[in-house]
Amino acid sequence: MFKPVRRGIIALPFALAIYIAPVSAEELNCSAYATKAVAQNQQNQDMGCGFEGGAWLSDFDAHFNWCRTTNMAGLTTEDNARAAALKSCVVDQKDAEKAAEAERAAAEAERVAAEAAQRQKIDSCQSYARSAVEQQAINASRQCGFSGGGWSA
Repeated sequence: MFKPVRRGIIALPFALAIYIAPVSAEELNCSAYATKAVAQNQQNQDMGCGFEGGAWLSDFDAHFNWCRTTNMAGLTTEDNARAAALKSCVVDQKDAEKAAEAERAAAEAERVAAEAAQRQKIDSCQSYARSAVEQQAINASRQCGFSGGGWSA
């Protein structure tokens, strides 16, 4: 009477093992790969790098399914290529920022030089005017008789 029950109890763990299989290493690797690929594409979009194509999708399932069709070397190559592209984008952005800063500095230097030239012109005109007034005063006091547009006070 108890024999069928014992057989069922012994067989139950084996039956459950068939239905509750552990996640395979491949699925864990592909899950990690797909998660990183989606994150790298998010960086691509956030930084405005503009990379496109199959490697630059926001679709987790697409990366996961592709992962299951390749080997570890393929995964590593694809991941390294995305990482290098993102690094070059950061370098390009830093270069662009440096170039923009250089342009701002050049524009500021040009503005300062233009202001200095304007001040020099004003100073020169004021110096000329003082000299002309002094010369006219001498002309008048010595009764030299010089007249005309250049000799008015």
